[in-house]
Amino acid sequence: MTLDSSVMNVSMATVAQDLGTTITGIQTAITLYTLVMASLMITGGKIGAIAGRRRVFGTFGGFESEAERLAETHKLLKWGLEGFHTKQLLAADEVVGEASVYGGKTDSLPLRVQEKVSVLAPVGHPEAVQARIVYERPLPAPIQKGDQVGELQIWVGDTLSKRADLHAAETVESGTLRQRAFGAVAELLVGWLRQFSWAG
Repeated sequence: MTLDSSVMNVSMATVAQDLGTTITGIQTAITLYTLVMASLMITGGKIGAIAGRRRVFGTFGGFESEAERLAETHKLLKWGLEGFHTKQLLAADEVVGEASVYGGKTDSLPLRVQEKVSVLAPVGHPEAVQARIVYERPLPAPIQKGDQVGELQIWVGDTLSKRADLHAAETVESGTLRQRAFGAVAELLVGWLRQFSWAG
């Protein structure tokens, strides 16, 4: 708004001459524009605080009339403001899945998020939101409760929308010698199969 007013003040004489009006008329138009913009900024800020913040960027060109441009602008704004909603996927400290553990008293570990996880999702298309648990498998014991052991990736369609750290929901102590030996053999076989599968 400040930039717009500054530009108009600098080019006021040229604009007045091109439009066939006076400098006083241009000054009045600038004043009215500034007042309207200031009022809308306050109102828009309040609406944003209530409804949630959204950013909509658009570039238009090639329209044959002002009415066509306004119609397409309205469609874009409606889609950007009403086509998406903030959806809470997980509550704070909620368990989201399990990870495999190597050399522990148990062979699995529940994973949880520390903070609630929300995402901006398209309205009417819940299938577009998918979550993936990512970690270096298997996790070596011992593991302390609260340790960060992985990452939760939230995808909206083909776009990675959000990442959240995954933490151990409980402690896994080192297993007995027999458990560790069995885990080593199992990981040797599974790791070989995994490597063979990736190579293929």
